[in-house]
Amino acid sequence: MNTRQKGLYIYLVVVVALCGCASFIEMAYEPTIPARPFLADRMPKIYLAGAEYKTPGVAGVNIRNPAPEVVLTRALAKEFERLHIPLVTNRRDADAVFQATWNLASVGAKPLTGTVGIALNLKTPDGRFIWSHQVVGKGSTGCDSAQDCMNEALAAAMGRLGPVFEEQAVIAKIFPAAAVLAARATDKPAIGPGVRSDVDELPQRSEWLNEKAYAVVIGIRRYLQPLPEADFADNDAKLVKTYLTRFMGYSDVNVAALINEQATKSGFEKYFESWLPNHVEDGADVFVYFSGHGAPNPKTQDAYLIPYDGDPTYLDKTGYPLKRMYAQLAKLPAGKVTVVLDSCFSGAGGRSVLAKGARPLVMVSAYEGIPDKLTVLSAAAGDQISYTYQDKGHGLFTYFFLKGIKEQSGRPVLEMKAVFDYAAPQVTGVARREYNADQIPQWYPSP
Repeated sequence: MNTRQKGLYIYLVVVVALCGCASFIEMAYEPTIPARPFLADRMPKIYLAGAEYKTPGVAGVNIRNPAPEVVLTRALAKEFERLHIPLVTNRRDADAVFQATWNLASVGAKPLTGTVGIALNLKTPDGRFIWSHQVVGKGSTGCDSAQDCMNEALAAAMGRLGPVFEEQAVIAKIFPAAAVLAARATDKPAIGPGVRSDVDELPQRSEWLNEKAYAVVIGIRRYLQPLPEADFADNDAKLVKTYLTRFMGYSDVNVAALINEQATKSGFEKYFESWLPNHVEDGADVFVYFSGHGAPNPKTQDAYLIPYDGDPTYLDKTGYPLKRMYAQLAKLPAGKVTVVLDSCFSGAGGRSVLAKGARPLVMVSAYEGIPDKLTVLSAAAGDQISYTYQDKGHGLFTYFFLKGIKEQSGRPVLEMKAVFDYAAPQVTGVARREYNADQIPQWYPSP
């Protein structure tokens, strides 16, 4: 160990001591996100090899009762069950062997945090390499103890297993000649396990192209922090992009789509504050769509969009203020700017979140001071919840927004006000019928 490494070791030991962390942590895995079963033409049988625990000496974490290898094995078994991927007890009956190594476990202070890193490896039963990856989870949402932080971190890491399998087509790697996951077996956007709706049946493609049209489309279903999922938000955004490019005249190269982990705070800053200003010319059309969580700032009552790496506990540092987005869009030389928000900012649930321990706000200033150039279509009023339409596999507002666009397919000019006028009463009716609640879409500025 060189001098620098010794210094780092001493520093981390002191940090652990100062944060009041116990010498030994007793961990258990409890999922924090809903189960997301896979659908595939052929589901692989997995043999779960014994997990390993290789944590650096500087981590300052000792896990016992049960041993870390047991904790990880149990967590993996539960997560595979939630994904509906079958496990077998005999290696010879398996299509693939899954090995996990817990190679990072650390606790930090000020604020109290925990980090878990797990190396994932997949091989054939005879030992040939198939796939490897590392998932990392962090617990830093105002947890009260090192043990709580570490359990949050483990839950966040396990929550990445399903998305990583989907994003990297792992099941297709196990069966190279077989069909890919059902969600990827078609070029039509997938909206959820076994659910499709009429808006997913795309209208006839339009040959019309508006070369001066630009869009930023954002959809965040899952978050880096252990936040509730914004159901269907990522697939809503994918479908909105398809509508834009298929028959709303937008060129594919002029549409920036930020989906899940692509939609970081730095991604927001890049596309709203650099990409759009560098591309949009005089008189251009600009379209912005956001589907995901919003949050209120309890101190200022300002509304924030939550990026993939956002944390409502540290909203002013990790969130993206709605006013900031409006101000950036107002600077553009565009002739028309349309913003569509399938989110809400009350902190009372649905597509909104709140810092731990804070109370939901009755009203936030989400729609005050919108610049004249902007037209904003919002899924709900400031004190309401933006719901999902489970039967259709979409956000409730997004479903009827797209249906309103589809109703106008074939017309030479798309009238956004007509789309809104179609969608708004439909959303309100379904919300009252399905949720016994008010969700009244808003158009700003008022006509």
